[in-house]
Amino acid sequence: TTLAGGAVTRSKMGTFGAALQVVSTTKTDPFTSTATTGQITGLSVSITPTSTSSRFLIMFSVAYDNSQSDNSNDSGGGWRIYRNGSHLTGASGNADGNRYTCCSDFGGNPNTDQSGLGRYHAVIDNPSTTSTLTYSLGWIQSSGDTLYVNRARADPDQGDDGRFVSSITVIELSGSS
Repeated sequence: TTLAGGAVTRSKMGTFGAALQVVSTTKTDPFTSTATTGQITGLSVSITPTSTSSRFLIMFSVAYDNSQSDNSNDSGGGWRIYRNGSHLTGASGNADGNRYTCCSDFGGNPNTDQSGLGRYHAVIDNPSTTSTLTYSLGWIQSSGDTLYVNRARADPDQGDDGRFVSSITVIELSGSS
């Protein structure tokens, strides 16, 4: 098969989708919260778009556990991406009845010692601005639950228990050719 006009080259593609900037934050210290919603302290990035047509690839990796993540007591929860302090609803599932919205759920972990959970997610955002943007990772969880980031639920100081790392990375992509 031959494409019209020959091979696809960078000059024929223009700059659409080219990576313009990359910012990333890595969090290595533990974080704990009993709040039903919030943002993880120290897990955010700021970026100033070069154009209103820019798109942003937001990726996160989070190591965590939850006091009720073994699915007992009707617990539930999940991860949310925030832009400038507000839940980025376009990066979450559709609202339906009394269900909470998030981009990825917590999942279950019946092991209360020595192991945590991990989630990875990526989404594209089209903010149409040249003002500085701050993206952060947050959560929603059932009342009475405790969220643990970068550590397991049980956290004894012994050689078979670990500490973990989480990160958020944002890549600005050119949006027009």
